Amino acid sequence: METSGSWGLVAALMLVIFLAALDVTIVATAVPTIVGELRGFELYSWLIPAYLLTSTVVVPLYGSLADSYGRKPLLLAALILFVSGSALAGFAGSMEQLILFRAVQGLGAGGIFPITLTIIADNFPLAMRARIQGLGSAAWSIAALLGPLAGGFLVAFNWRLVFYINVPIVLIAMFVIGRVLHEPARDRTVRVQIDYPGAAMLSTAVTAILLATILVGQGRDFADLLVLTLLVGGSLALGLFLVVERRAANPIVPLPLLANRTVAVVLIWEVLAGVVIFAGDNYLPMYVQGVRGGSPLLAGLALLPISLGWLTGATISGRLLLRWGYRPLLIAGSVLLLIGATLFSLLALDSSVPYFLAAALVIGLGFGTTVTVTIIAIQDGVAAQQRGTATGLAQFAYNMGGSLGLSLLGILLNSSVRDQIAAAASRDPQLAVAGKLEVNSILDPRIFGKLAGTTQAVLQGALFDGLHLIMIVEGGVALLALLVLLTFPRQRTGTD
Repeated sequence: METSGSWGLVAALMLVIFLAALDVTIVATAVPTIVGELRGFELYSWLIPAYLLTSTVVVPLYGSLADSYGRKPLLLAALILFVSGSALAGFAGSMEQLILFRAVQGLGAGGIFPITLTIIADNFPLAMRARIQGLGSAAWSIAALLGPLAGGFLVAFNWRLVFYINVPIVLIAMFVIGRVLHEPARDRTVRVQIDYPGAAMLSTAVTAILLATILVGQGRDFADLLVLTLLVGGSLALGLFLVVERRAANPIVPLPLLANRTVAVVLIWEVLAGVVIFAGDNYLPMYVQGVRGGSPLLAGLALLPISLGWLTGATISGRLLLRWGYRPLLIAGSVLLLIGATLFSLLALDSSVPYFLAAALVIGLGFGTTVTVTIIAIQDGVAAQQRGTATGLAQFAYNMGGSLGLSLLGILLNSSVRDQIAAAASRDPQLAVAGKLEVNSILDPRIFGKLAGTTQAVLQGALFDGLHLIMIVEGGVALLALLVLLTFPRQRTGTD
């Protein structure tokens, strides 16, 4: 049963969401400086996956534990892990240490967003919850806007500040949550059975499959022994996970929950939406900087329309939810997502700046409209004692879609660019002899500016062709997401 939530609690939860979003964007701005100082370019490709991997693996476990032990202790534990990883990352003396400490951060980050959303669902009626979810999206969007600017400012003094800044924010949030969040006392005589075998099998499966795709994205072949071993091992672990869940007394992922049509539709959509949004966030800056010749700062600011669209869509959907219901808003948002992705797929080598900014804005509107409603729908579609698990599954599905999508799209991009460069070198052997056909040169203004005009054109053309292929795939995935939401059950929103 929901209790009356306080606005002090809302402020603390918004601060937590803001923190989680800010960390992602502020660190991304500092990465080049960090890699240079720690002399870790060869390990750069593991820095982001380490955080993403651990944060993805623990999401279902957090959801299950929150349903068993309560939201408050699990959120505080996640924040402690997150701030500990942040502080340690600031002290890192090598790239290996930084990767390890970012993985610790990820262990905490994986619980922050789903538990926060579950607390909102527990403490506020539906009429208020839609607006508060919109505030959460606004906090995320504002952090996405401020992150690149704050990162650039702090790096000018010391890159370690981008990690240390998390410490006071987390401590303030923990203090307020400790004071204002009150949960019903739980019967401590009842022993809670934790599905540790299921958690272990799921973690093993996800870790193995994601590592395999990361390795392939770095240039290894699918036939590579290590990649094959990881894929086979991950598949076996996934099969064992399903067996364990059928027998577990308190499964980490209750399989009957997946038979709930609302839950199933939302989870499939989250996977597909993760592909679309992660692709836009990662490849639009590459188009601006690599193809259009924009600065790194301009490439980061190109994501501004996505954040603004997300904020606007979340705000509008929160106000229209009770009037329109779930299905119309979900379909409308997914149509916008498809339109934006289609506009991206029609980008040309010389498309105007307003064109690709408009495409980014439409994608942001679609995602902001839809993601707010999907979270409320999945929470409203299950029993109160399963909200933590259901919310965690939604976040897990989104992270998995984004992680696997980026890895597979990265393979596609690398393959396309290599083929284009090889074809150019075969047509003009002098380019190959000069050793200038290296795609990394596009993203380093110091090197790219010194290349001959012909070489620059070849590299930009190769990168554009690869990105164009990815954008076409992104449009196809957005179409699938719309088709999935067309199967969403016709139902009225609850009133709590």
